[in-house]
Amino acid sequence: MRIINLLTRFIKSRNRAVTILNWINKTPLRLVVKKCLILANYNAWKARQDRSIYSAVTQTELTAIESLAKYGYAYVTSLIDPKVLELLLEKSNSLKADVENISQNQLVRTKEIWVRLTDQEYTRNNTTSNVFNRVALQDSVLRVVGGYFKSAPYFVDSLLTLSTGSDAPLKYSQLWHKDYNDTKMLKLFVYLTDVEEDKFGPFMFIDKIMSTKIRRPFLSSHFSDDYAFSQVSLENVIQVKQKKLSVFMVDTSKCYHAGSRLEPGLERLMLTSMYVDLPCIYPWVTNNSVQDDTFSLSALQRMAITPL
Repeated sequence: MRIINLLTRFIKSRNRAVTILNWINKTPLRLVVKKCLILANYNAWKARQDRSIYSAVTQTELTAIESLAKYGYAYVTSLIDPKVLELLLEKSNSLKADVENISQNQLVRTKEIWVRLTDQEYTRNNTTSNVFNRVALQDSVLRVVGGYFKSAPYFVDSLLTLSTGSDAPLKYSQLWHKDYNDTKMLKLFVYLTDVEEDKFGPFMFIDKIMSTKIRRPFLSSHFSDDYAFSQVSLENVIQVKQKKLSVFMVDTSKCYHAGSRLEPGLERLMLTSMYVDLPCIYPWVTNNSVQDDTFSLSALQRMAITPL
């Protein structure tokens, strides 16, 4: 049945070349795609390897890099300017207050488990002064990502989501999965509501070491708790239970993860920012780069918004 569904999707696809690339990039062949793109963009790629751009790290940043390298995650609240976090909370709450209107104008509707609150916001203002971008473009954050990648990172986008509780069966990102946005990627998460109990749907993941022990089911990218815990212990699950304005990073391409499992009637507001190592295995992700309207960026910040 799974094969039939894939063939049907391919036949109905408007761009079959893109569909094929999506399939390839969810297999080990994505490493070949990456190498080919590096060769095609070698000089620009090489320039992003200049360690002087991202290696002047503090001890706190170095600790985060080491945690990411070993376990695939790090807690990084202290790396974000508290004033920027407060501005982020204020803006996020104002968008949340308009959720009924915003929900009717989402640009992407692939997941019913949440509302994308920033779609229209980015249509109007995708600049360096936008608070969602300001959080993601903190120099301290970029140094950590660069130290982990060993390359100047590219900031893809930020997404503010409002997840709501439901009795419906688990689906999409509520199930265990990895992300395949690139061969090197990181996500930065900011809680904008308190998520200190199971009922509020904490982000859950299995660290990079233990994730290697899980074998993904054939032709399936998402799987249930029963399948996950047939291969690793429940004790290996890390639940991020933190207060609002807590910030953490996870390499979601290396760590199996799941979330948004809220009890009915409850909500969770969270910002997710994504970084990849250029050239990206999906070249079109660099089409919506941030526009600089502050003109005071560091070299690392400028590279983070500059596609190849």
